[in-house]
Amino acid sequence: MPCWARSRSRAAGVSRDEPAPPPQADRPPAHRGARRRRAGAVPVRAHRRKRRDGRAAVHPPPHRRRRHHRAGGLRGRPRAARAHPALRGDPEGRGDAVRGCGCRDPRASQAGLDAGAPRPRAARPAARRGGGTDERRRAAGARGDQRIPRRRAGLPRRRDGALRQRRARRPGPCAAPGGVRAGAVSLPPEFALIARHFRPLAGEGALDLADDAAVLDIPAGRRLVIAADAMVEGVHYLPDNPPDSVGKKLLRVNLSDLAAMGAAPLGYLMTTTFARGIADDWIAGFVRGLAEDQRAFGLGVLGGDTAATPGPTCLSLTILGTVAPGAVLTRAGAQVGDEIWVSGTIGDGALGLRVLQGSLPGDTGGHLARRYRLPEPRLALGQAIAGLAHAGMDVSDGLVQDLGHLCRAGGCGAEIEAALVPLSLPARALVGADPALLPVVLTGGDDYELLFAAAAGDAAAVLARAAAAGVPVTRIGRFVPGKPEVAVRGLDGTPLALSRGGWSHF
Repeated sequence: MPCWARSRSRAAGVSRDEPAPPPQADRPPAHRGARRRRAGAVPVRAHRRKRRDGRAAVHPPPHRRRRHHRAGGLRGRPRAARAHPALRGDPEGRGDAVRGCGCRDPRASQAGLDAGAPRPRAARPAARRGGGTDERRRAAGARGDQRIPRRRAGLPRRRDGALRQRRARRPGPCAAPGGVRAGAVSLPPEFALIARHFRPLAGEGALDLADDAAVLDIPAGRRLVIAADAMVEGVHYLPDNPPDSVGKKLLRVNLSDLAAMGAAPLGYLMTTTFARGIADDWIAGFVRGLAEDQRAFGLGVLGGDTAATPGPTCLSLTILGTVAPGAVLTRAGAQVGDEIWVSGTIGDGALGLRVLQGSLPGDTGGHLARRYRLPEPRLALGQAIAGLAHAGMDVSDGLVQDLGHLCRAGGCGAEIEAALVPLSLPARALVGADPALLPVVLTGGDDYELLFAAAAGDAAAVLARAAAAGVPVTRIGRFVPGKPEVAVRGLDGTPLALSRGGWSHF
């Protein structure tokens, strides 16, 4: 039984345990003298009666005598229930019980039409009976009954038998979904947001962000470098951070990965999953920050995706860059005796976060807070030391923890001196006032400086290339034989015990 039929019978109160209607072969005809016709047939004599205008006259059925039902009868019951013989009070399906089950009223043969409830003329289109070719009339059956033609419409042909073809109609405006006129169609909210905010960021090869993918040409003699980083509201940035700084930080932490590989930027893909209800002004500020840094670092967006979430905003960026084949800088390659170098200053990001959270005194608009919000990717330095440094990476999860990655990749240990780690003036003031902050500086993360290994005899070359790139670098220790572990000497030269090496999400 089809689903809709099953649902209707259940609604009518018919149980599977009730007797089913008798088979068609067991049903007696409603009128023994009536000739059986195919469904939908009209007697021929109905066609023979003519009106004055020559058209066939089909008279309405005679007035039907109103039946009186006993209390608890079938009036108001669903049609499926009225049609079931068991509910008609005649379980054998005889007499009036068959009415409504596909059998005809005995009076129908006298009137020429099946008896039924009168319907308005406009209730359904007029049936075309008796029309068409002789072949169609013969298709109604051998008894000559007239039927509504069910055959497919004939194809227009010329007198010579060839098919006639009409010219296509001139193109016009198409109806827009939802009944909106074509001239008034507006983009869905998601695509309108992309067109308004992100399309102006499109870089070369992005195809105006109108296709399913970007098409790029890789410069000859270069290799493609790909990296990805995500930022989650409340984890990587504070909810009240200015939106332009969030956009800049998202791009910069990914550019820092290219710098760690000695690569130059090419473009990026971005997935933005905004918290539901986020203000359009916030998105505009976020995009403004991206646009400013795109111009500063020379790249553009190539594509991505946009979605909404009931949770916090989640931003993900995949960066693409290129590098010369022999100048790729990786984590593997550090050797015993190599010196450990770091760029810029360490600890500003971790201390800046604590200033913004209020756990440390300081200016929320000062140097430490800015360093947390806006790290500086060392792209020029990464390209300058490529081919000279043996190994390298950026410091994102903490100096000690990231140095441990270089140790494991190189199969050696490392020793560093806390007194040699470069600190900014605000950071040095805080650590001087509270030496307990030194572990925060060494393990806090959010520095995005370059950490690399170079041969001891190449110190002069390292300093020269760093100066040419405009980035200060500092030698803080060396790689030693032994287990891939990091040993730290405190400010007084004694071993410094650390409860953890750096940041971890899990």
